[in-house]
Amino acid sequence: MDSQAGSVHAGFALRLREVCAEKGWKQADLARKSEVSPNLIGTYWHGTKEASTKNLFAIAHALGVSAEWLAFGKGFRSALPGKLVDANDADWIEVQEFDIRELTDHSRGPIVSTTPIRRDWLNQTFGTSTGLWLAKLPANLPRMALREGDLVFLRDVAPGEAQDGGIYIARIWGRLTVVRVDALFNPAGSPTDNDLEDRRISFRDIGSEDGQAILVARVLGAPLRRL
Repeated sequence: MDSQAGSVHAGFALRLREVCAEKGWKQADLARKSEVSPNLIGTYWHGTKEASTKNLFAIAHALGVSAEWLAFGKGFRSALPGKLVDANDADWIEVQEFDIRELTDHSRGPIVSTTPIRRDWLNQTFGTSTGLWLAKLPANLPRMALREGDLVFLRDVAPGEAQDGGIYIARIWGRLTVVRVDALFNPAGSPTDNDLEDRRISFRDIGSEDGQAILVARVLGAPLRRL
């Protein structure tokens, strides 16, 4: 398996496990609901085999997510846009904004404010309403029309969670910046603000060694648009 194919399989497996965890499903539950054999589910679960088109759509349908998002992490997570309930009946949750200029290994920084946001809107826009927080971007990302200081929705990143095409806040040489993961990008050296105008990094640029990008959070979108 080449590295690019491996990263695609790993991303698929990660998203598969993530949605199942949200539903409280184990491999056996997914196999039963998708009508895909438990042995194949096991290979998809661990990222050792690519799902056939038929099985991909069967699994995506069972999970209620789009096949494109499940396979590649692109497009909308939800299979079909949901309909927002009446504002009087909506469930609101408090989303905190943090000042990441004071971010540490153990803290997102001080809380700046707390904003009530509709849960159904978050679910429709980002595919989830849990684990989300707000912060201002520490740098520009011209390719995505994002500017330093823009307020964005974020989600914490687990080790090994990087996805091709994903946009992340990262720490490089101790400095916070914004990066976009590109599996096909092949830089000559370590990523820097000067030589990466569009902030692209490859999977091999991610890590904890000097000059590598330590991913802090995934950028999901701005308050009025999804990335």
